[in-house]
Formats: sequence, structure tokens, C-alpha cells
Amino acid sequence: MPSIHRTAANQVVAELRRRILSGELPAGAHLRQEAVAEMFGLSRIPVREALQRLDAEGWVRFAPHRGAFVSGLSAEEVAELFELRLLLEPHLLRRAVPRFGADGLAALEQAAAGFEQALYSGERERWGAANRAFHRQLYAPAGRPRIAA
Repeated sequence: MPSIHRTAANQVVAELRRRILSGELPAGAHLRQEAVAEMFGLSRIPVREALQRLDAEGWVRFAPHRGAFVSGLSAEEVAELFELRLLLEPHLLRRAVPRFGADGLAALEQAAAGFEQALYSGERERWGAANRAFHRQLYAPAGRPRIAA
């Protein structure tokens, strides 16, 4: 597959993930390939690839003969995600804290300020991205990108 399709698919994945996280695309929303392709001004090939990747990540599910739908999380799945975070985050912090340098602390403070600004601005759609940026800076010195992801 040409790299232009991969780049387009990456953009579709990122934007659909953003819209799902913001609630713009709620659980159960039907994601018709034709409509998504039109929305992004693309052919169906990168859209199909993007939806398959989102399916593999759990953001989207495919129903036979019906297409793709935004996945919802049950209360049990949400509880499990928080349980995983409770197991992983202390480990990352134990590795990260001793490795923070002045530049890393400055970047962390900047990310924290960005999150605080997003929080107090009342613009809820900015909260998720600002929170992720803060946590990326917080865990970066741990040198464990897969665990952090």
C-alpha cells in the first residue's frame, strides 16, 4: 500500500479517536465508510484501514453486514482500565522521577499549566488532549513508551 494511504489512515485514526474521546462520536454511532471517506475527502481504502486499526484498538467494532460502530465501555471494562492504571502508573513514576532533569521538569510544568488552562477555560474538548500531554511528559523519563501507552 502506498505511503500516502498510510498517512491518510493515520490522520483518520487520530481524528476519529479524538471525536470519540470528546463524545462527538458517542458509543453506538454508525461509522459508514462512504460517509467517513467523504468527511475527510478520501477514498475508502485509507478509511477502511483506519477503521480496522480502531477496531484492533477497541475504539470501534464491526457488526456483520452492518459496518463499523463506535464501541462503548461497560462499567466493568472501565473498572478494569483503572485497575491497570493503578498497577502501571506507580511503576512508571518510580522509574521517571529519578531521571527528571531541569528540561524535563520545565516541560512537565508547562504541560501541567496547559492542562490547568484547559480545565479552567471550560472548553471540555481540550481536557483530554491536555491531560494526555501532561502524562506523556510525566512518564517520558521512565523510558518505557509501551507501558506508558
